[in-house]
Amino acid sequence: MIKIRVNGKPVAIHDEDKTLLDVIKEIGINIPALCYHPGLPARGSCRLCVVEITKPSWNGRSKIVTSCLYPCEDGLEVLTHSPKVIKLRKVIIKLLLARCSDSKELQELALQYNADVSRFGTKENEKCILCGLCTRACEEMGIEAISMVNRGWKKEVAPPYYEPPENCIGCGACAEVCPVGAIELTETNGIRRIWNREFEIQKCVECGKYFATVAQLEHLHNKYGIPLKDLKTCPECSKKRVGTVLKKTFFD
Repeated sequence: MIKIRVNGKPVAIHDEDKTLLDVIKEIGINIPALCYHPGLPARGSCRLCVVEITKPSWNGRSKIVTSCLYPCEDGLEVLTHSPKVIKLRKVIIKLLLARCSDSKELQELALQYNADVSRFGTKENEKCILCGLCTRACEEMGIEAISMVNRGWKKEVAPPYYEPPENCIGCGACAEVCPVGAIELTETNGIRRIWNREFEIQKCVECGKYFATVAQLEHLHNKYGIPLKDLKTCPECSKKRVGTVLKKTFFD
């Protein structure tokens, strides 16, 4: 068991694989972490989750670390809102707003941290904060239809050669994990539009609800060998079917 102190309060940690951010969230302390998603590996791209750490043996020295990447260590003293942390977060928020001045999420953070963006330039109509969650989600799906391209102020997320990506399956995972709504996804009459492509959406054979693109189901069929007929039922109806089978097996 690992014992640390967060903002002066003792915390016992039984899972040694947890990061400081995991623990901070579990004990109910709110710190910003726009590039974090529990279903994806952490990268520390946005740096908003920084905290100040020290140990009694450090003789008063401390350092700032990215909590989503830093492992829990016995004896750590963690400060989530120290003056050093607040000052750094404020600068990061200003820099992010300089790129995405119209972002509602960043504007709310700026108000929370009293961050004045007036002295920074702005990039018009930009929403993407370059957190990388969308590209990581695409990688986890085994598709890699989008990636970070260019460098410096020209850096952005895009498909190869800025063309509609042929290997995209329209799953929408990239849009789902985006913390600022930068990826446009629309659905009309059984057609999903994303990355300048259109995808037919499968209707559940039981309830008739649209639930996944045909291309996504074909990808699952090819990758895992699941029969296509078994993939044409939405998750909700599949759960109901399993529950009915279990009920008949054990209670009828």
